[in-house]
Amino acid sequence: MLALWERTKKAIARTDQEIVREAHKECSTVITSNCWDFVRWIQEYQNPPNNPACRDLWGLLVIPNREIVREKQLEAIRHGLIVPRLGTLGWPGVAMLNLHVHLTDEARIEIRRFEAPVAQLDRVYDFGS
Repeated sequence: MLALWERTKKAIARTDQEIVREAHKECSTVITSNCWDFVRWIQEYQNPPNNPACRDLWGLLVIPNREIVREKQLEAIRHGLIVPRLGTLGWPGVAMLNLHVHLTDEARIEIRRFEAPVAQLDRVYDFGS
């Protein structure tokens, strides 16, 4: 996968929580197959308890575990997401909107947005292929 996007790099951090902190510091999008653990850690990081400040991140891309499915779907979104009636939303736009993009095993793309100040996942946009 790293060869697919030239600017991707492996996280230095070891735990999921540390990876979320590193992604925030580096202004990077997290790419993983471990969806719900990262959703939980991102929500917790963006809204720490007893802290009125909200910290936005740069999105989450969830990819399938199966390599053949993953490579085909990643190639389809290499330059961004095709949004009906709007065109292509490039990856900088995905990051700026703090979107959670999930490529499913069924070749569907689900898009959610982490909402501030409570960093909850908003509605689902499903762009089936």
